[in-house]
Amino acid sequence: MSLLREIQSGASSSLTRVTDLLRKCKILASRLDSIEFNQWIDSELNGYVSEDQVPEYRKVDPVRSIGIFYGYGGSKIQNQIPVGILPKKYRENWSKHYIMGAISMYEDLIASPERQDFQVPWPSELISAS
Repeated sequence: MSLLREIQSGASSSLTRVTDLLRKCKILASRLDSIEFNQWIDSELNGYVSEDQVPEYRKVDPVRSIGIFYGYGGSKIQNQIPVGILPKKYRENWSKHYIMGAISMYEDLIASPERQDFQVPWPSELISAS
């Protein structure tokens, strides 16, 4: 079977790992002498270095932020953080997220028997920002 047919067959199977498919595409990119294709595959396999390089399909906007806030007299707000309450300098960065890691990291997260929602904790300096 030709390399292209292997890639097509793998892409149509739900059993094929994306990382395995990308490795085959890396060989194809080398054979085609395609620098741009090769760079994209490297970024997908190893992660993106900067937010500027992240393709649109790896951007999440808007992000849903949740938390638990305790207030005066035992009052509590749970599972909601309106980004609008943040100081303006933080709003843009915490209303969207760039999925920059290696694709294998996300494959492992999805395949895990203890599968959880994808979470990015807020840094402590943002939590205490006023």
